[in-house]
Amino acid sequence: MQTSFFKNNRGITWPIKESVFLVAAAFLIIGTFVFVNRLQAAVLSPKDDGSKANFEMMYTKAKELLSSPANPDYKTFEYFLGNDKLLIGFDTYWNDEKKITSGSFFGFVGSYNFYKPFQCGNEACLCLYSNNYKPGDSAKRDEGVVSCRSQAFAGKNIAFLSENGNVAPKTIGINKDNTGSYLVFYGDGWRVQPMYMEKVYDGGKTYIYVSTIDITKKDNAANIRKKKIDYSRKNNQLP
Repeated sequence: MQTSFFKNNRGITWPIKESVFLVAAAFLIIGTFVFVNRLQAAVLSPKDDGSKANFEMMYTKAKELLSSPANPDYKTFEYFLGNDKLLIGFDTYWNDEKKITSGSFFGFVGSYNFYKPFQCGNEACLCLYSNNYKPGDSAKRDEGVVSCRSQAFAGKNIAFLSENGNVAPKTIGINKDNTGSYLVFYGDGWRVQPMYMEKVYDGGKTYIYVSTIDITKKDNAANIRKKKIDYSRKNNQLP
């Protein structure tokens, strides 16, 4: 059998069969390299049980509410938080020296200070933490942060609130200036949970209230607030 040849632009003659083999080998090497890199990234990257995707969804809901001309306005959605995750809403004007939690989380029991992460700057932000977080150490305020989102809150005076009473599961945030509780959710034993988020703009300040909806109680706090807003809209009145 006669072997065919071709000549490249440098005048070097190559057998066609060998050339095809070299090209195929090159593609195989490149493909293997890409596959190994993707496999390594998948193995070494932190596993997500859905908490981060749900966190991004919650942030998007807050962003949509802030863009809404209606005041007040609300959204309801399904939310999930993993067993080893913590969700905290940091106000624009945050007092690092105040204790904001009461209960047990990540093996800690009691009340603790939570320092706004450096990455939030001077803005309000929602933050998702892993169990690598250690409360009470201002120098390590960025440790354990899975994600913090603040862009939608930039330039606004934001205060986050939640309900500590007639809901299940309850926030572990303690009472906050008689207006509600600090927004602090711990995912231990959490299931896919109906959530309620409300925006109210009042006196130059925007309040974002986030609460679980206790489906076992018709008179839960979220449903009461929702009905009040619906009634006000229907009658073209502010609640």
